Amino acid sequence: MFFATENLTTKSVSPCEPWTFVPPQQISKQIRHDKQSRQEWYQDLSTRWSFYTPLEAANPNQRVSKTDNPPKFLHGFAADYDVKIPMSRVLEVVAAMDIKPSWVETSLGGKIRLVWIFPKPLRVDGTDFCIFLLEKALKWLRLDLLPGLDEGAFTDPTRLL
Repeated sequence: MFFATENLTTKSVSPCEPWTFVPPQQISKQIRHDKQSRQEWYQDLSTRWSFYTPLEAANPNQRVSKTDNPPKFLHGFAADYDVKIPMSRVLEVVAAMDIKPSWVETSLGGKIRLVWIFPKPLRVDGTDFCIFLLEKALKWLRLDLLPGLDEGAFTDPTRLL
């Protein structure tokens, strides 16, 4: 189980399974191909999408916050890559990984995400330990096998994908 919100302005989240998300609308070419338009759409209160995180906060109805709602449980990992990578190359790398992702997805911008789902959530009880664990996972998961890893997003418990 992950947690999601409909846009990046809303602070509330609800349990979700991102792999079952069905888009409620067609996304325009403008949003798909223009990063600035996409960022504005992400922030728009009228946007209805699934921006998810594998982290559950102390208050599970609100997004993780570094100041007042620290992470409590980690339900998986999500690695976002900031360059376009041919799917054939992604699948080749995944085959070489010791710990394979549960699924591979393509972001609205046409880039790749690798997602691992844990069979049971891992208790992290706070920002410092959570970040420590995420930083160590970079090496365990061999996330550097593909170019363009957004390491900052991977190790920031407040980020949504």
